[in-house]
Amino acid sequence: RATQNQHFADLMATLGATIIPRARLGGPQGASSEQAAYLQRVHAEHDSIFDAIARQDPDGARAAMRTHLANSRERRRRSGDAIPR
Repeated sequence: RATQNQHFADLMATLGATIIPRARLGGPQGASSEQAAYLQRVHAEHDSIFDAIARQDPDGARAAMRTHLANSRERRRRSGDAIPR
């Protein structure tokens, strides 16, 4: 909804939150050091997106989201799965 892109909202409604790798993880408590580092990186990326939206900075939000998606794609490419096991 924050994207104001109905196609994206419809896609997410169809696929559900489980399509988001982070949604399949619990919190940092009990996580391995690798998982904790992963969570910290992803959380920082999400913070950047949120902060830009809160500032009502569409260019900043767009840039932060593109960075997050590029990083996510690279994490997926390197590991074969976006979530460290």
